Amino acid sequence: MLRRYDADVKDFKRLGAVHGVRDRTAAPMADVDDKLALLEKRTEAAEAALTVMEGRLATMESVTRPDLCDFKRDCLEDLAVVKDALMQQPARHADDRMQATVDGLRKENAKLNYRITHLLRSLKATDA
Repeated sequence: MLRRYDADVKDFKRLGAVHGVRDRTAAPMADVDDKLALLEKRTEAAEAALTVMEGRLATMESVTRPDLCDFKRDCLEDLAVVKDALMQQPARHADDRMQATVDGLRKENAKLNYRITHLLRSLKATDA
């Protein structure tokens, strides 16, 4: 599961670098749609991986804190790339559909962040 997630992240970061996100140029709307589609795909993979980790913790199988910390770090790095890409878009290109997608993805990221934090707390409680 995490391999698929890692591949999606690499594709997302590669797409951002190829389309000029790093050099502060505005990408066309089609590029933004591609990035949003990749982010949605990454979010689905992250949710699936997190669900597996929650299941392992619930059955008291081994979930190590470094795994969760790495997972959270990767999610935050991806979110930073997306925020950077979206900041580069001129305001005149923002439309309702894209804004709704971005808002939905932010909510999903907030939910994932909460779930990861809850897992870390649960893991710390089981260590004590």
